[in-house]
Parts: sequence; C-alpha cells; structure tokens
Amino acid sequence: MGCPAWEIGPGNEADWFLAISPDGDERALPLTQAIVSAAPSVPGWEFLPHRPKKSWDLRFEIDGDSGPIDIDARAWPFVAYRYPDGLYDLVVSVGDETRLAPGDRELAVRIAVEGQLGEQALLTKINELEAVVELSAEQVSRSRPLVDLGPATLGDG
Repeated sequence: MGCPAWEIGPGNEADWFLAISPDGDERALPLTQAIVSAAPSVPGWEFLPHRPKKSWDLRFEIDGDSGPIDIDARAWPFVAYRYPDGLYDLVVSVGDETRLAPGDRELAVRIAVEGQLGEQALLTKINELEAVVELSAEQVSRSRPLVDLGPATLGDG
C-alpha cells in the first residue's frame, strides 16, 4: 500500500476541499477515511477521504511520454458492462489520438473516468478500466459519450 496523496480544490459543501486520497489504491481507503474522520472542523473547508467527482468539461492536460498533452475527452465513447455483483468493466475509446502512447492513453482514461465518477466510485465500482483506440462494431452500437458517465450511470444516483 502506497502513501496517501492529497488534492485541494473548490468544495461542494464548503468554499474549499482537502482530499486525502488513497491515490488509486482501494486498500488505502480505510486509512484515508480514518484520517478524515479525525480532522477538525475548519470554517470554509470540507475534508474528503478520496478525490471528488469533478465539475468540469472533460478537458485537461497530462504530462505524457513526450511532454505535456492537452486532452479533450468530451467525445470519447465508452461502454459499461455490469456484473451481477454490481461491479462494472468500462471500455473507453480515445480514438485515433496519435499523441497518446499506450501508457498515456491509460492515464488519460483513468483521469477522465475518475473525474466523472469520483475516486471512490472508480475504486469500488469499476472492476476493469480499458483504454482502446477503437471500439468494436457491437460496442459502438452500445456506446455513449463519456460526458454521460456519472454515478447515475452506475446505479448510484
């Protein structure tokens, strides 16, 4: 288990939030939850045990293998496969994005999905997250744009 990470941003319940994040490690959620439960009450701040869902337009920048890469994931299609236990596999197509090496694709898709769902849902509801260049014909017929992905898509809202 790695060390928790942190993130600061505009809050939903207060002016600002401080997220003590498990940094992608589901096993660290109990630790970050314990840290946040011990936090004092501070006016204007909310404390979270994971990165929250973002209020954003799915545009961001990553530090790719070849330097900074501007990402616009608004039109990326995705397909969700639900298992009987309530977990999901997500397949997200980045299209013919030649600037994205395979590792960059994985990072960009993870950032986009985490931003849409929040880190806790990504860690507890998503079994597998796959970044692909192209969806199959069957997947295209079932796909939706990534802007439609949210907690309600996964039965949480």
